[in-house]
Amino acid sequence: MEFVSANPTGPLHVGTGRGAVVGDILANLLAALGFGVSREYYINDAGQQVHNLALSVQAHYCGLLGQQLLWPADGYRGDYVLDLARRVQMSEGDRWLGAPEDERLDHFREFSVDAMVKDIREVLGLFGVQFDTWFSERALVRSGQVDRALAALQERGYVYEADGKLWFRSTAFGDDKDRVIVKPTGEWTYFGSDIAYHLDKLARGFDLLIDVWGIDHIGDVARVKGGLQGLGVSPEALEILIHQHVRFKNEGEVLRMAKRSGEFIALRDLIDAVGKDAARYFYAMTAYTVPMDFDVALAMRRSQDNPVYYVQYAHARIAGILREAGAATGASHALAPGTLVRLTDDREAVLIHTLAELPEVIRLAGLRREPHRLCAYAREVAEAFHLFYTHCRVLTDDAQLTTARLALVDAARLVLRRVLGLVGVSAPDRM
Repeated sequence: MEFVSANPTGPLHVGTGRGAVVGDILANLLAALGFGVSREYYINDAGQQVHNLALSVQAHYCGLLGQQLLWPADGYRGDYVLDLARRVQMSEGDRWLGAPEDERLDHFREFSVDAMVKDIREVLGLFGVQFDTWFSERALVRSGQVDRALAALQERGYVYEADGKLWFRSTAFGDDKDRVIVKPTGEWTYFGSDIAYHLDKLARGFDLLIDVWGIDHIGDVARVKGGLQGLGVSPEALEILIHQHVRFKNEGEVLRMAKRSGEFIALRDLIDAVGKDAARYFYAMTAYTVPMDFDVALAMRRSQDNPVYYVQYAHARIAGILREAGAATGASHALAPGTLVRLTDDREAVLIHTLAELPEVIRLAGLRREPHRLCAYAREVAEAFHLFYTHCRVLTDDAQLTTARLALVDAARLVLRRVLGLVGVSAPDRM
């Protein structure tokens, strides 16, 4: 599973958070279903965008030392770019001021990408997202795999030259027109190196490749899948999930962002503001196939209006009941025969039937790629528990009935903990 894979040209913004959560939860679900799952981040550290970052850092660096440069047309203007330039100046002084530009840009590119990847790793760690592999596009290009993929496509008649460019015959695979795969400068387009990257993953022995991409990359789907198909790869070997945009609101006001201009909301800031649990849950609870509104004010609210708080509160209330009873968790494993027949109330039956749906919910959420099912189910469990708790006293003078109801609430605790764990959200014992 490959997800996030944001360009290392700036800090992760909140728009990437949705793909991070969708990919991470799906990986959890597939692992729970018995698949061997590897999580991978593809670092786009080659190409024009990282070159533009290097040009931006260079402009700031030279400006800090009194040498004004013309700002690059496609430069990055965020404060973080100035910070990168200051870090170079503080650690290395003016040593790059008189250096050859190619050498200087290579250094700024390497320094900036390393710093951005380090920051991305740190933020994802705070978000509860860990990757097994961080794969470098630059290393892929240097290995010659991209050139070999192009040569193979040319041999099969899927690449031709026109207008000084190399074109991929993507119309042969359902695209509306052929696409440039190598620019006149000799630089690969995104989907060109993506074809080689997916070939590399298949060569490493994976049976199924699942990518989670943002809606802005939807145009690349037919090209990448077509390129692989042209090289003999089955279309079923690659599954690309497209998540829609997220609109952020705070007290009804829409928050706008654009990375290149520097006007964006950092994912780190969102985590700091609402917490990891609320951020992950809010991203997860709407199907990724539709646009969503993220209500920052609601996510910060510590009340049962907040969906994640409502579910976590159910778990905390159960933990409180078990503490009050002095009951060891897992007591349901040592029940005397016939104890559970005392659970005859309709609300008890509803809760039992809701809890029994857990295996099917996990199965469908994983196989249908619908992680939002977990949040909907968690709320159903919490609602069934709260209804039960309102009408059925757990700690009674009837020892057998008390034991049966303690077993039921402990089962609800286990189910809530399991579901929240798959979402990557904590299950607190106290709130």
